Amino acid sequence: MVTLLLVMFLFLQPDAQIIFNSYAGFVSGYTFTSFRDSGAYYDASLDQSLQYGFDVEYKIDRLFSTGITYLSQNTTMPVQLHWNGNTQLVNLNARVRWVLFGGTCIVPIKNSELFFATHLGAGFYKFSDSVVKTDLRTRFAWAVSGGSTFFTRGKVGLTFRVNGLFSTHPLNKGLPIPGLAENLVGYSYIFQLSGLGGLVIRFNLKSKPK
Repeated sequence: MVTLLLVMFLFLQPDAQIIFNSYAGFVSGYTFTSFRDSGAYYDASLDQSLQYGFDVEYKIDRLFSTGITYLSQNTTMPVQLHWNGNTQLVNLNARVRWVLFGGTCIVPIKNSELFFATHLGAGFYKFSDSVVKTDLRTRFAWAVSGGSTFFTRGKVGLTFRVNGLFSTHPLNKGLPIPGLAENLVGYSYIFQLSGLGGLVIRFNLKSKPK
């Protein structure tokens, strides 16, 4: 029933559009420390890397849209473990995924648009090497972004954006690593900044009445 009402709402809007954005770019790294106590902790760095993703948005009117964002990156995470006076270095492969839902405010300027968006969702982290393998770690996440879109002829354009990506305490387990695996020590906070560019395509759901 809810799905039917949503579909009816979408197609009853005379100016309704579906906006698809695909993009790729650069995402910054982040360095953090996680403590169980003063004798058992680790220092880690999520390295900078390439990031890619897409948005699917429903444009309610010329000033506002809502939708879902997916972002992905493959990088490395050097970890320095400290426990019982010993130190061990581990270099992990990291897969980071973001799934976010939110809204976008739009400022139209002729054939271009400025936008500012806020999103909530989850960050998914998975780490591995030849010895260390973890299950998927899920963290609460939110983001702010801003940028501009330039439309060429028709429905295709170029989009550029800057994202501020935040994630905090795990919703399930911490990161199990050698020496600290049984203590559920988890990273507490991660921030990344990404700059992305790509293509945008808009689809009209219903033509305006003549």
